Amino acid sequence: MIADFLADEEAIVERLKAAVPALRHVEERVDTESAAGQDSPSPAAFVEYIGSRLPQGDGAQAGDGLLQEIQLGFMVTLVVRRAGSDGRRLRREAGPLISEIFQALAGWLPDQEGRPLSCAAINRPAYKQNYAYFPLVFQRPLIGVAQ
Repeated sequence: MIADFLADEEAIVERLKAAVPALRHVEERVDTESAAGQDSPSPAAFVEYIGSRLPQGDGAQAGDGLLQEIQLGFMVTLVVRRAGSDGRRLRREAGPLISEIFQALAGWLPDQEGRPLSCAAINRPAYKQNYAYFPLVFQRPLIGVAQ
């Protein structure tokens, strides 16, 4: 039984704070876009639950659907303040941080339920106002038991 679908969000925040000390700010966000234009410390990471998938096919369900595998999805968005148009400087700062975030979370088990996080995607960055946003998507399978 999954006690709290969103508990991993807080656990991911705490893991990033401990494992990636170069991040000046880490928090949960309902919508990372709402961080745009704010004077957040840089670099920062925002963690948000982005939904769940119910895999289809053999092994995804058992017991007439009472037991199901559920893929929880979380996005970690690295936010780095842009200083002018120097893309090389931005990449030199963001690249190692992306690697550290990946290393901190890929294969890490937030609790004793389910299986570890895995990286599902490192999406194309976005550039808005004076910030660059680098989204990393992690997923984690859990087994849900209906009662």
